[in-house]
Amino acid sequence: MRHNLAARVGIWSAHHRKTAIVGWLLFVVLATVGGSSVGMIEMTESEGGAGDSARAQKILEDADLESPAGELVLVSSRTEGGWKATAAELTRTVAATGETTRIEPPQAGGRRSEERERELR
Repeated sequence: MRHNLAARVGIWSAHHRKTAIVGWLLFVVLATVGGSSVGMIEMTESEGGAGDSARAQKILEDADLESPAGELVLVSSRTEGGWKATAAELTRTVAATGETTRIEPPQAGGRRSEERERELR
C-alpha cells in the first residue's frame, strides 16, 4: 500500500514521538523569533478610515499639518470683574497638571449684552 506524504509524516511522528515534539517546539520558537524580528507596519489614521474623513486626514498628513488639541474655557460672573479670580485659579490648576504646553492668560471677552445688563439690575 502506497501512502501520501501526510500519511508518511504521521507514521514517522508516531514512531519518533520525542523527536517530533522537540521538532515542533523548535519550529514554534524559531517562527516566533523570526516573526517578531521582521517588525510591523502600522496603518496611519487615513489608511484605517473610510470616506470623506479619511480623504481629509490623508490631505492633512500629506501636507504635514498637525495641530495640537485646543480648548477654550468661558468663565462668567454676576459682578464686574468677578470672573478674574476664578479664571486665574483655573489657569494655575490646569498648568499644574503638566499636561498642557501653551496656556494663554485670561482675557476679558467683550461687552455685556443689554439683556444681561437688565438681568443684573
